[in-house]
Amino acid sequence: MTKIMVSISPGHSDNHPGACAYGYREHDIARSITNPLFGTKYLNNPDGPVFVGWFPWLQEDKLWLEKTYTTQLRDRMRVMNSFRSHVAVEIHLNAANSVQANGLEIIYLSTKGKKLAECIQETFSTEPQTNNELTTKHLLLSWRRLISMATLGRYLYFLKATKMPAIIFEAGFITNDNDRNFLLTESGQDIMRNILVKGLSLYAERYL
Repeated sequence: MTKIMVSISPGHSDNHPGACAYGYREHDIARSITNPLFGTKYLNNPDGPVFVGWFPWLQEDKLWLEKTYTTQLRDRMRVMNSFRSHVAVEIHLNAANSVQANGLEIIYLSTKGKKLAECIQETFSTEPQTNNELTTKHLLLSWRRLISMATLGRYLYFLKATKMPAIIFEAGFITNDNDRNFLLTESGQDIMRNILVKGLSLYAERYL
């Protein structure tokens, strides 16, 4: 099996944080999920994905943070495409007017992007979500949907600008109490990373 290389980043930026609710910001939570993927736990995994991307070094560039959000996106995609990875992933959180809207959603554009999304969806259905921290708080993340950008009816620059199969991984709804509380726990974030890693590995096994 070919070792899969993944260009990955958290959505938005520190001064363009995305959706906000109840004092929490989308970018901060997405960044907390993404950051450990660059750490030794995953770097030292001989069979797992190799994660590369603009983060975290570009996030600390004050000149970059002062740019408009459109320019930030272009810079980010230039860096991510430069790695010539097999696939690309951007981690986000959803938001809705209804606090009842919940669950993990994956958005894709291309046929190969859909295959990647399906591998992650398959992994989600088998990944255990029970441990002491989550069980005590009665937290559980549900599956929402797998959807194409065309069906969604929104122009998503990340999916259009990537030169490899790409997905947007909407980890849950920041406006939903259960989703938000799940994603604020270390255990919940670790489960999200496990779903990603196993789904990416499954994609590599089947299609690379």
